[in-house]
Amino acid sequence: MLLVAATLLFSALDPFAQTNDPLVYVTNLADTTIARETVVLTERGWKSEVALDVPGQKVTFRATLERGEDALLKWKVEVDRPGNPMVDSTCDAGSVQVEIHMTALASEQPAPTKLSFELADDVAEVTPFFFENLMWACFHEVARQLVPLAAAGELTADTRLTAVLAQNQKETAVTVASFERAAGGGWRFDTRLGGVEIRMFCDAEGLPVRFEVPAQSIVVTLEGHAVATSDEGRSVVDRGDWRKLLSQPTHEVVHEAALRVPMRDGVELAADVYRPAGEGKFPAILIRTPYNRKNEGLGSGNRFAKRGYAVCVQDVRGRFESGGVFRPLHQETADGSDTLDWLAGQTWCDGRVGMIGGSYCGIVQWYAAKSGNPHLKAIVPQVAPPDPDENFPYEGGVFMLATAWWAKVLTTMDSNGGAGLPQGVDWAKLLATLPLSEVDGALGASHDWFDEWLAHPPTDIEYWSDARYQDQIPSMDVPALHITGWFDGDQPGALRNFPRMRREAKSELARGGQFLVSGPWGHGFNATTRLGDVDFGSEGVIDLAALELRFFDRYLKGIENGIEKEDPAWVFVMEENRWRHEKSWPPEGMRETALYLGSDGDAHKRNGNGKLGPVAGAGGSAAADEYRYDPANPPTIPEESWNDVTGQTATMDLATLPDRDDALDYTSAPLAGPVELTGPFRAVLWTTSSAADTDYAVTISRVDPSGRMLRIAGGIQRVRYRNGKDEPAPPGEVVQVEVDCWASSIRLRAKDRLHVEVISSAFPGYARNLGTLEPIATGKTIVVATNRVLHDAEHPSQVLLPVVPREGAQGLVFER
Repeated sequence: MLLVAATLLFSALDPFAQTNDPLVYVTNLADTTIARETVVLTERGWKSEVALDVPGQKVTFRATLERGEDALLKWKVEVDRPGNPMVDSTCDAGSVQVEIHMTALASEQPAPTKLSFELADDVAEVTPFFFENLMWACFHEVARQLVPLAAAGELTADTRLTAVLAQNQKETAVTVASFERAAGGGWRFDTRLGGVEIRMFCDAEGLPVRFEVPAQSIVVTLEGHAVATSDEGRSVVDRGDWRKLLSQPTHEVVHEAALRVPMRDGVELAADVYRPAGEGKFPAILIRTPYNRKNEGLGSGNRFAKRGYAVCVQDVRGRFESGGVFRPLHQETADGSDTLDWLAGQTWCDGRVGMIGGSYCGIVQWYAAKSGNPHLKAIVPQVAPPDPDENFPYEGGVFMLATAWWAKVLTTMDSNGGAGLPQGVDWAKLLATLPLSEVDGALGASHDWFDEWLAHPPTDIEYWSDARYQDQIPSMDVPALHITGWFDGDQPGALRNFPRMRREAKSELARGGQFLVSGPWGHGFNATTRLGDVDFGSEGVIDLAALELRFFDRYLKGIENGIEKEDPAWVFVMEENRWRHEKSWPPEGMRETALYLGSDGDAHKRNGNGKLGPVAGAGGSAAADEYRYDPANPPTIPEESWNDVTGQTATMDLATLPDRDDALDYTSAPLAGPVELTGPFRAVLWTTSSAADTDYAVTISRVDPSGRMLRIAGGIQRVRYRNGKDEPAPPGEVVQVEVDCWASSIRLRAKDRLHVEVISSAFPGYARNLGTLEPIATGKTIVVATNRVLHDAEHPSQVLLPVVPREGAQGLVFER
């Protein structure tokens, strides 16, 4: 890795000279202009003014950068909006001093906040640069460093620069992934800022003239400068002749705001419409959201409308400007159907409607499909949950405390119009509140529906019946493009719905119109090629927008683009870092292969004698392992997990977490050769407990030769709900517990080991089992449990792995 010398900034080789002519950068989000930035280059730096205009955020901010002697940088940012900070910073080669003031527009001027922080040791050798989001002048400093190196033949992939985020008191890496000469003698640099890919084009003089942020559909152009770019797609997933058939952005757009859409009970829901200008009827695309329709419309409204679709973005019932009361999950079937009828009746709609959206905006599409409305012709559910007893809000019978996080997110959005995630929350402390019904209040996010969900366990079929949809799949007659990721918190939705719809959907058109894309992504899907320290390569982010457009073109416009003639599933194989085109999910040829737990009686530590092996009862001399589970002392996960929808923390090195006595650890021998694991994982445990009830959480990981341990899959199961019914096991009785560990795709290498951890809590991701049979909403009594995992010949506790034979990786074989 090349560290750029500090003296480079001040060398005589200046890639672009001072000019009095302003440079104007135009930022477009999904074909919509959201910002204009005017930059004036000065003798020792530059001045920039950004005019940002997005719904709820019309603001101007200014920045000045000045380079001094001895690698000193001076940086100032001012925001023209009351209550926003002004940042005044200096940075030398090793430390940063930050002074944060309130802007001069504030009515009262508090004393400035003064901060100081040191840069990491390896950063101290590098001249950093300051960075502000959506201020592209900051990348002039990147060009100033990279262009001379590239011109001299000294630039290499993995060259790293450092961006200082003064207001956030941290630095982040800017890494060069690849670079090449561009047309006209300029350069193209593929960089990553943190984990976000930013492609920068420079002209022959080294001046940045274009930026692309593919995952966020952002394109930035310098007025007066044209750059030749390729439209071949980014990977095998999004590349092909079909791109020539995609609908083109030839339409002007009419935007109609704050329309009122009547529901059957008289409640009116607020909607914005983006549609092609002029006469004519067009297919429509509906987005139904609890997250503020103005934000959702910004990305998709103009993008699809310019390509010949009418886009309706609607606040769901009880959210933002829509009437009624928000009862999530329970209200969306009828409201979705009524909205489809309203859309089909508009003069500009041809009666064919599709839907798109992620997370909650994804599950509402399944409720609309459940309604059987004939106008719904295609859906694109992105990272959408399955039924409420399979993931959100209950998984394995255990209440997901991410539900409380979501309640807090909604409350935060209510107060600021929909921007940002809650900050400054001590999640571990507040989520430990008992009884559980008071958690939302402790978070300052009280919602009636939260208490209602707690009061109804997953086996309360009558209550949850209108929030379920998967049992209606045989009646659904709609093609679907399912999108998820290996680290997506709602992953079971796509990976269970896709094969069921392929088998059971109502018509041949619907069955043949199912497609799956599962990438190396978290819930913030297709956003970064890197999660934590794990790099998934250049194809970790794809042109997903093109795939979605291709799907809608086929099923809403009837364009014959061949999508239904191709294998329907795209699966990203981690470690190989390549996409695999599959005929089915799980993949054809997958062999579920068992590894059995065993020990010599001490599996309490990672370096204990817990073993994983291919033969039942041969893993050691002991018949069982026993541990003590205290609900008052559960394991925890890092705090940042609660603000991490991208999945960054999902790739952390688990070996750095505490090695606890209340967990059981089982490790295999080293692999004799590579093996691909692609498909669903599960564990079957034979257990006893001294408590009236308990949970079992299983994590399956890979341990590389260096000792780094990375999670592959995992899940949790509450004993009383192990059979899908409420059947508590008497204390001491041996019961079989199956744990659904979700799915993944990864190629393991020779010398890697497999590791399984069994523990009785996944707090704070999931509510603790207190060891009693009290209702989870009101229970406060804590009972310490003695739990046992049996692994003798009669009780073969095991994990079942999805082995897919491939060339050079035929099966699961271990060194002797």
